[in-house]
Amino acid sequence: YKYAGFFNRVKRSVQRRWRAVDAHRRHDPYGRVFGVRDRLTVVDVTLNADGSLDDIYIAKDSGVAFLDQVALQAFRDAQPFPNPPAALHDADGRVRFRFGFFLEISGRGMRMFRY
Repeated sequence: YKYAGFFNRVKRSVQRRWRAVDAHRRHDPYGRVFGVRDRLTVVDVTLNADGSLDDIYIAKDSGVAFLDQVALQAFRDAQPFPNPPAALHDADGRVRFRFGFFLEISGRGMRMFRY
């Protein structure tokens, strides 16, 4: 993939700050309320040309508001994302993409990916 280097840096930076498991344990320590199925949050991200976050919002919610908020906060805390490739810039100079946060309850844990 042509821009994998940039998106892998974004992923690593956000992943270090994504605290979905901690949030899940705080809100549902016994896994009886929210822990009965996997959860996917998809966010739409807009970066400025310098890699700072311009906008982020939930494109598809997980059904659990606190998990969605943890995903948004991870992106906010991880910015800026240095050196977005010029070819990714839209006509207005911004970079837009979708990103997924997957919390797998009964298996491998957490995964993140460009959606």
